[in-house]
Amino acid sequence: DDDGLAAVHWAAMKGHKDVLKYLIEGAPENNRADPTLLDKDSWSPLMWAVFMAETTAKETSKRKSQCDVINYLVKFDAVNEQLHTSDRLLHKTPKELALDVARQTDEAIVVAVKGTWESSKTYGPLKEDGKGRGA
Repeated sequence: DDDGLAAVHWAAMKGHKDVLKYLIEGAPENNRADPTLLDKDSWSPLMWAVFMAETTAKETSKRKSQCDVINYLVKFDAVNEQLHTSDRLLHKTPKELALDVARQTDEAIVVAVKGTWESSKTYGPLKEDGKGRGA
């Protein structure tokens, strides 16, 4: 759809474990859904299931359906790797996250954002310590 949601997201969001199971395991092999598929906002089916479980806290039957979906999804190694990656990101300080981004960014962009870009300097990729030439 327009939000990048696939059937696997909708099934997880609505708590339809059997539909999700069919999409991931029962559909023809060349058309199976990926349980780690991200929508355009980088939300996975698991993230949607957890979000919906939290928002339906007062509705016991809906919450149970969401928990069934969550328990089903976490059995996949790929989903667990996605969780591990998310956990690593969540436990970093803002400075560590900024350095990670900076290491993957061109030095010229970083110094321009800092307001220290000079047209007379030559910029390249950032050095491993997160500090670039002229930064």
